[in-house]
Amino acid sequence: MAQEKLQRSEAYLAAAQKLTHTGSWVWDPGSQMVLYCSEEMFRIFGLDPRESSPTREKFRQQIHPEDRDLVRKRFEKALCEGIDSFAEYRVLLPDGAVRYINASGHPVLDQDGEPIEFVGTAVDVTERKQTELERRHLASLVEQAGDLMAIADLSGGTPIYLNKAGLRMVGFDSWEEARTRRGIHYMYPEDRQFVNDVLWPTVLEKGCWSGEMRFRHFKTGEPIPVLYSAFRIDDPETGQPVNVGNVCRDITERKRAEAEALEKDGRYREMQMELAHANRVATVGQLTASIAHEVNQPVAATVTNAQAALRWLRAGVSNLEEVQKALTRIIKDGDRAGEVINRIRALINKAPPRRDRLGINGVILEIIELTRGEAGKNGISVLTELADQLPVVGADRVQLQQVLLNLIVNAIEAMGATDEGPRELLISTGEIESSGVMVAVRDSGPGLESAMLTRIFDSFYTTKQTGLGLGLSICRSIIEAHGGRLWASANQRRGATFQFTLPVDANIPS
Repeated sequence: MAQEKLQRSEAYLAAAQKLTHTGSWVWDPGSQMVLYCSEEMFRIFGLDPRESSPTREKFRQQIHPEDRDLVRKRFEKALCEGIDSFAEYRVLLPDGAVRYINASGHPVLDQDGEPIEFVGTAVDVTERKQTELERRHLASLVEQAGDLMAIADLSGGTPIYLNKAGLRMVGFDSWEEARTRRGIHYMYPEDRQFVNDVLWPTVLEKGCWSGEMRFRHFKTGEPIPVLYSAFRIDDPETGQPVNVGNVCRDITERKRAEAEALEKDGRYREMQMELAHANRVATVGQLTASIAHEVNQPVAATVTNAQAALRWLRAGVSNLEEVQKALTRIIKDGDRAGEVINRIRALINKAPPRRDRLGINGVILEIIELTRGEAGKNGISVLTELADQLPVVGADRVQLQQVLLNLIVNAIEAMGATDEGPRELLISTGEIESSGVMVAVRDSGPGLESAMLTRIFDSFYTTKQTGLGLGLSICRSIIEAHGGRLWASANQRRGATFQFTLPVDANIPS
């Protein structure tokens, strides 16, 4: 019966040691023999009790070479001074794996204080050690990170942890300063209501929130734009929220770069508008003689009709009907001259771009009227094939007029420089299947060579003896800004065709 109890007790001890990864041993200093060694002790050191004898040397050889000397010194000190020893060291297994051991030893002394036995334990703490190492690595990673990383409590968002980058970001010199501030104090004042009303409730209810926010610098008071991510930390056992984690990236430089890009883009657009305006003025300047003729005609007719009206008035009251006809012609000629001047004023006036609902045929007819004199002076017939019931486009009228003016004037100049064949300019419109309109300006001039087609829209490229080569480049920019496309092609027999498309913009208000 006593033997059974002893065996049962030993079985319980072995099970407990296996469960707690604890090995035990007893050593006799006198005989230098191991009196007892548990099976768990063998397992921890990677030894087989059936193949290895329980000697101190055998176990000592399993200790990591870098730790052997330390373990030996502590063991000898415990024996010499009759004190307990404690050590943490590594065991190197045959397969190269490493185990971490937390060992303790206790000398059993006789009446004279001499050790008669030495009782020791070895606890395998590899899992705990690896967890600690992982935590240290994670902590090191968090501390070395360039982004703010923090953990806050639920009561007021007060940080219970803030890494070095976070301290630097908001202007703190120490953790003691950070821990005394509630979470809302970190936010820029203008953003605090959003944090209280939206951000914090969203994190608690849905578990996370991400977006752009602004912190405040505690020394300067300046806003710090950040890419802010907050997430709820739940207790793994209860599932209840216990903390809130924060990861924030300072995007001050990105914001500054965006502002500079916007400023540069604004300056670039201003330069484009200036160039476009200069191009319009220069093009209108080319038409000065023709425009003067267009204006002189109704002015001369006005003078003639006014003289006729005076003659009828001098002749007597019976001629009032003739006087009325002359005055009507004067009004008509005055309106005609006024229309020419208004078109010129609209083209050379500086105004910000706008989008209106336009009928492309009407814009074309206006430019034809403005260039009619120049075409007639060069003996050019202007023909039109304008499709009916075209959809309206969303565009800037003046910019479209500039494109058409450039294309028509270029065509007139090209045909005016050659004496071969008839001089005809055909302007046509049509609807394209992909919900848009197309305009074509076809001339009968000398045409375009294939090498010219690849460069004709490049800035500062020109085939004229005079000119900067900006007109077609500006035209393409205008059309592309409207969501369309401008291209050129050589006609089969002679001449060239310039075509552009414009999308129908249903969102433009009527």
